[in-house]
Amino acid sequence: MNRVGVIISHGVSSGGSFQWTKNILESLNSFSNNSGIKIIAFVLNENGYDNIFNNYNNIKVVRLNALYLFINKFIDRIIFKFPKTSLLFKYISPLNIFSIFYNIDLMIFPTILSATYYRKKFVFMFCDISHKYYPNFPELGGVYGIRYREAIFSNGCLNATCIIVESEELKKEVVKFYDTLESKIFVLYQTFSTSLKNSDVNEVSNIVLPEKYIFYPAQLWEHKNHINLFKAFKILREKDTSISLVLTGLAKSGKDKLFDLIAELEISKYICYFGYVEDNTITKLYKNAFALVMPTYFGPTNIPTLEAFYYRCPAVISNLPGVFEQARDAVLYFDPNDPKDIAQKIYSLNNNDLRESLITKGYLRSQELSFDNYYNKRFHEILKIFLNFE
Repeated sequence: MNRVGVIISHGVSSGGSFQWTKNILESLNSFSNNSGIKIIAFVLNENGYDNIFNNYNNIKVVRLNALYLFINKFIDRIIFKFPKTSLLFKYISPLNIFSIFYNIDLMIFPTILSATYYRKKFVFMFCDISHKYYPNFPELGGVYGIRYREAIFSNGCLNATCIIVESEELKKEVVKFYDTLESKIFVLYQTFSTSLKNSDVNEVSNIVLPEKYIFYPAQLWEHKNHINLFKAFKILREKDTSISLVLTGLAKSGKDKLFDLIAELEISKYICYFGYVEDNTITKLYKNAFALVMPTYFGPTNIPTLEAFYYRCPAVISNLPGVFEQARDAVLYFDPNDPKDIAQKIYSLNNNDLRESLITKGYLRSQELSFDNYYNKRFHEILKIFLNFE
């Protein structure tokens, strides 16, 4: 019997990577049920996964012990400072020992961590290479952080059996920047978070919301571009005094600068910041929002856009290269560097005909990019190719 391993390294605090990993786990559980393939999850970070593993009977969970986690963190820190040493760790990484012990035929890396020093067949999955275009955001780690990412991506792309990215645009970028064979890169579009679908029938959150608000679910990283959103919101309030702004997502290192800007713009009493919230609250936020706004610089695709589509919440988003693949004509696009453009696109949703048109197109697009079409069909087809599955 073939055995597929999957590395779980990003907990709930990682935002989109956590949602991406949860979708992969659900798909693998279904894949095992339909094919008889054994799935083993090697867990480095359990934060947020307890209930998930309880629901997936076809996945064996191997919780890596404290010694392994210490060694793994030590290796990552060495590579962070000295990226060229990543090749050395192929021969001493404990992950390779676990892989041999559990007889893994194919390992899946839903995120970039550890992939560079794995020695057997593996699937390398990632959502963006935005560090190539925006290297100066502090959350990328400065010079050492960029060198670390480059070591991970260059070695990972070189040695991976298969690479899975989330858009044709990103596929072209990987070929361009990492001299990778196009034939080993597969596109698996982002899809709606299954956990939110499940929460749709659960207890409704009792959180109190403004009557009319725009919604941005994003951690407070600089690349999420809250600064231009706040400036746009200031302009928007001059046209529509009834509107508020609701934010969710964990606070990060740049939060003080953001809160200072809110105070400077004198918009604090019109902004609600809830931090991290559970899925049932996210569901309520989408259902009642005037619009989703996504001014992020990173992409080209993002899960919140699909979540908004599903809950019939119109979306206005950054016009990033390749984003049309995901959103098509179901959103309004703006220049993320232009607060006036952001404000104008949000305000235009007061036109009911435009609003209803976007809602209809968005929901249809969410059905096209469904979990069944991509994670329970396309992803399984890719895995079968590299498992020599009949």
